[in-house]
Amino acid sequence: MDDAPPPRAAAPAKPVAAEPKADVAPTPPAGGAPGAPAANPSPASPPSPEVLKAAQARVGDLEKTVVDLQGQIAMKNKAIAELEAKLAKSK
Repeated sequence: MDDAPPPRAAAPAKPVAAEPKADVAPTPPAGGAPGAPAANPSPASPPSPEVLKAAQARVGDLEKTVVDLQGQIAMKNKAIAELEAKLAKSK
């Protein structure tokens, strides 16, 4: 007979906190990603429909980000103005 204690179940893994997702994509390395087709191989040729659609989607995402950031700035400016007014009254 073995006097060793029964094996314990492994403790559940702690959830890993997800890193906040940046709204801005990282800048690609010079020359683009390896194996990726060139966005516009020749200045004289128009971009392919897929490239154009992707670029338009990216512009839309960036415009939404700008609007969101402007809203955040407006809220912070309002909060600052309220705090400054409160401070002025307390003097």
